[in-house]
Amino acid sequence: MAGDRFHRYEMDQLTMNSHTDVELTPYLARFRQRLRLRNGLGFLQRTFWMACLAGALILLAGRIWPLEGTRLLALAPLGLWGLASLVVLLFMPYSDLRVALSVDGELGLKERISTSLVFTDPEIDLRERAFNPQLVDQMNADALSTVRQIEVRRTFPARFERRRLAVA
Repeated sequence: MAGDRFHRYEMDQLTMNSHTDVELTPYLARFRQRLRLRNGLGFLQRTFWMACLAGALILLAGRIWPLEGTRLLALAPLGLWGLASLVVLLFMPYSDLRVALSVDGELGLKERISTSLVFTDPEIDLRERAFNPQLVDQMNADALSTVRQIEVRRTFPARFERRRLAVA
């Protein structure tokens, strides 16, 4: 009888953990979009000078050696840079754990969100580990309340580094 009650308690805890994961996922999706945009803009600003330098070298080579369509050739590195930047911006993978670790690190949350995400992973069986289920539930509730308070646009602003753009 007591074992049956304990088994029901464990099943309730596992259900609550997966419920927390479902509630945490939409917030992580919003953070993922914002981090992708911000990191993509950072990539654009860090690499723009390379495309400009390659274009300038092509124009210089056109002055030294007779090349036809030097201006058009000078635009090729910018086109390649734009295509590469678009691929990085759209297709760079951001897992839930990577997003959670980024949010934790930037906001100084001492790995609240990432730890909660790991503990709500259905592949981890809490019965095999020596973790108190009530403590795990409190941790998940704390992470969820913390995530709900974060304003994504204000917390993760898109930064334009004028110095890097001026160098390019």
